[in-house]
Amino acid sequence: MFLYIYIYIYYLFTYFFSIPFSIDCILLCYLLVFSSSVFLMGALHTGRIILFAGDFNQVFTEQDSSSRKRKPNVPRELLDFLSLNDLTDVWRLMHPKDKDYTYSSYAQDSYSRLDYIFVSKAGVEDVTTSKIQDIVISDHAAVTCTMCPPTNKV
Repeated sequence: MFLYIYIYIYYLFTYFFSIPFSIDCILLCYLLVFSSSVFLMGALHTGRIILFAGDFNQVFTEQDSSSRKRKPNVPRELLDFLSLNDLTDVWRLMHPKDKDYTYSSYAQDSYSRLDYIFVSKAGVEDVTTSKIQDIVISDHAAVTCTMCPPTNKV
């Protein structure tokens, strides 16, 4: 899995940021992947609460898209990573049957949920709310969640 993340980050650096192929670029990619992966794996396996969030640009289920054309096509590596590390989609946890979207394409008249917050197993019971906010500045809406430690739950 580290190899796939490494290749992806390398692709981002070389394609989007126009960083030329070099040993420095390879080392930078490796350090980013290795250090973040080691930190994440260590934190997950010590029972800490980890939030893994952002624009994943993926539709995980057909329920997350208004378009019949946009089908779930999530890379196997990402699904394996989420599964192996027991990460749960916070918004779907709180809204198992709802349809709401974080991205809108007015040109294609389609809506998708592409932005997610995943929480580690240690934090699942602490999640009290999750909302998709209104789209304000960009074409994406923010996903938020509220967590409350068990001692403060009513």
